[in-house]
Amino acid sequence: MDIYVLWAVYGALKSGQAQQAQAADVTACLQTLLKAGSVAAINNGTMGGDPCFGFTKAFGACVVRQDQKYLYACQEGQQVDFSTGGFAAGAAPKAAAGGALAGLAQMAENAAGACAEQVTAQR
Repeated sequence: MDIYVLWAVYGALKSGQAQQAQAADVTACLQTLLKAGSVAAINNGTMGGDPCFGFTKAFGACVVRQDQKYLYACQEGQQVDFSTGGFAAGAAPKAAAGGALAGLAQMAENAAGACAEQVTAQR
């Protein structure tokens, strides 16, 4: 199954302050991992380093699988299977997701529009 990464980010809000966000574009790292299989471990090693030393990182990505865009989000130290699950972009079930995951899904969905359009235009 081919999985194409539209965008992926990995980072943290240093001291919980939005103006101190430190994140990295890890689109290429994730695409490389997905060439070997659909499951990716999300950590400093696989994501190319630590963009915000001393803080727990979060990960978000938008991928295309079977001509459908899916959003994924998790914390550092987790594994993600990109062959299943994910929120369908534009139709994320926010009420069912609950709590912080719902907020992260909403944030990822908002970011997906501009980022995905830019990447698609460049393909």
